[in-house]
Amino acid sequence: MTTRVAAAGRLRMSVGRATEVMHSAGVGTVITLMSLPEDARDLRTSHTVREMMINTLALPPRRGTTSAAPPPSPAAPWHCAALDHGDTAALSPGERVLLHEWLNQPANAEDGDG
Repeated sequence: MTTRVAAAGRLRMSVGRATEVMHSAGVGTVITLMSLPEDARDLRTSHTVREMMINTLALPPRRGTTSAAPPPSPAAPWHCAALDHGDTAALSPGERVLLHEWLNQPANAEDGDG
């Protein structure tokens, strides 16, 4: 799912970082709900966490367009997704790794990771 959002140019951070955040939120929600007595569990919690993850990880769709082209910012996750699924025969494996690293730095820097 995160690679499709990145390919559409709507991911706010790198695919790896977004996957970690989404996994952490999911695990935390499940553990929290399971730790409560069954009659005290509010299953709306999982829906709320899901909506929070979507709003945190994904940019809203651009108005007036159905294009999957990336918006001006943040473009790095889109380029990383294109690298993973496009023809990269012109790049050596080392160049691909380096390009991925460079593209992920600005995307993760917004979260204080880069």
